[in-house]
Amino acid sequence: MIPDTITGPVSNGAPVVRDADVAPARSTAQTATRGETRGGRFRRNAHLTRLHGYAIATVALVAYLIALAASNTAHVKTPRT
Repeated sequence: MIPDTITGPVSNGAPVVRDADVAPARSTAQTATRGETRGGRFRRNAHLTRLHGYAIATVALVAYLIALAASNTAHVKTPRT
């Protein structure tokens, strides 16, 4: 069943239902940093940076191995006279 009234903010003047039991939702930024210490945030950011470094190094290693294999394949296919 669809309710007759809208429960969110509107700009067209439609009626808005307010529940006394429902607290307003917090923004994501408030909930993410709430209770997090400065050291904890630094540790989390350092961990994330380290993971990004490992990901970049892994991609570079795979690209290097592909280039090495392609170079070796081209070298082997070249006929020697």
